[in-house]
Amino acid sequence: GATTTADVSALAITGSVTADNKVYDANTVANLATRTLSGVLTGDTVSYVGGSAAFDTKNVGTGKTVMASGLGLVGTDAGNYTVNTTAATTADATPRALTIKADDKTRLVLTANPPLTVTFSGFAPGEGPGDLAGTLLINTTASLSSLPGGYGIAASNLMAANYVLQFVDGVLTVTTNPTTSISGLEGRLDAGYTATLSYLAQQERVAAMQAVAAAMEVAAVAATVEEADVPSASGQVEPQDDLRKRKIYTVRNAGIRLPAGLDRR
Repeated sequence: GATTTADVSALAITGSVTADNKVYDANTVANLATRTLSGVLTGDTVSYVGGSAAFDTKNVGTGKTVMASGLGLVGTDAGNYTVNTTAATTADATPRALTIKADDKTRLVLTANPPLTVTFSGFAPGEGPGDLAGTLLINTTASLSSLPGGYGIAASNLMAANYVLQFVDGVLTVTTNPTTSISGLEGRLDAGYTATLSYLAQQERVAAMQAVAAAMEVAAVAATVEEADVPSASGQVEPQDDLRKRKIYTVRNAGIRLPAGLDRR
């Protein structure tokens, strides 16, 4: 009988992919979630593998185009097939959380507020404040004449399409002059010690005088407390209301050791 030859050409099949959604990371890299083949004959062993994928842009978006390339076939019967080496799909890129925390600050009474700053937490690799829109505003409720205490610090006025911004308030703590501290006074009053408790506002005076009395009690000595206005040479602009107006208090050892058991106040 007669013989002849013929070609058996590879069967063209179709490959498709899906990609994972991701949180904004400042790049276009995409992760392929699944690879699927359509048209493989029953009983054949062949798989769709390899390749890399990228979003069309790095920016946030829903249903963004993802293109995979470098795809191919492996398996016992892979040589019997041809397949597309690129495939397109869609996935979402969602905004990244970014925290903007107003830094806590401390200052003395009747002094200017310190420079107000913030700390950023959560930027995508390689990005920073320059990738945000708007002009950062940082405000506090504390003014020059604010009494000692805590005052809010709030940041605002920044925007970014690729981030969800969370502004966290800080605290500006207004404190008294360090010279108002009388801790340890107990051990020095009976040694002829003279302490100047300067720049005390009204709401601090009672506590200060109570502490002086307690110090005299422990040291078993008598002392005098002298009150005076803050001198104009201090360069400070003094508030006129008594609540905020400061005084200088001098605690002076009277040089008299009191007998035990005597009321020393």
